[in-house]
Amino acid sequence: MTKKDRKIYLIKVPNKIEKFNSRFIKNYENALMEPCEEQIHNLRISIRELSEGLKISSVILKKDYYSICRRLKELLKVLGTLRDLHVEKEILNEKIVFNDDLNHKINKYELMVIKVLEEFDITIFKNEMNKILDDLKNAYKNLDLKKIEKNTKKFLCERYFDLINKTKNLNYNDIKSFHKARISFKKFRYSYESLKKYLSLSKTDLKRLKKIQDELGEINDIQNTLDYLLDFWNSKISKNSMQSLNIIKHRKIEQFLFKLEVEKTFFKKLIRKVNI
Repeated sequence: MTKKDRKIYLIKVPNKIEKFNSRFIKNYENALMEPCEEQIHNLRISIRELSEGLKISSVILKKDYYSICRRLKELLKVLGTLRDLHVEKEILNEKIVFNDDLNHKINKYELMVIKVLEEFDITIFKNEMNKILDDLKNAYKNLDLKKIEKNTKKFLCERYFDLINKTKNLNYNDIKSFHKARISFKKFRYSYESLKKYLSLSKTDLKRLKKIQDELGEINDIQNTLDYLLDFWNSKISKNSMQSLNIIKHRKIEQFLFKLEVEKTFFKKLIRKVNI
């Protein structure tokens, strides 16, 4: 993509957000009809895509879309808790002693998710998003291309430097530092994927971004399961499970830290695409 094409592409960002919005509505309706793991997973991804698209535009245009982003974030939080419980059950599946407690929690959150989805007024949401999309299209048309590109590059650079700072602070013995890095990486990934054509990201680049997020996610999932097992500390099975999971967690942390220097080179490659 030439420099001229890159600039013209940025004017089409509202069209991209419109696609994200359509995908969210479709996944919301599917999850409402059948709130299974797959539909919940698809809905969570579409929320992240739409939220990041709106954040990019709010920075570029200096507009405030806080209200609708907050509603999406609240929905994502409830869906995320259910997803974590499903993962914990999968990790502990062979430990029968935990099944009753986990099944009870999963059933509780499944009912909560259904309630939240039913209470989420999709008609009001559609109306709000239609106004935002009209506003975005007009704003992008009337904004100087140079200013759009300047603000876009600034936003992508901020995402990059936040990620670099978070990965610098990774500490083998501080699991919270990995949690912060994972959140920063999610923002980084979804920002760059939202503008993948502008950045000329290849399928290999996209797969690599997903793999890094998956690796950080696995560390987080194991830690969440360890936190859950603390409730059963008096159980011999719990102690044994925690010991084996801690070994797996530390091995995954070691592997990630070992690969991190190579991945930082990959991050630099992406930021160079921004500054072309």
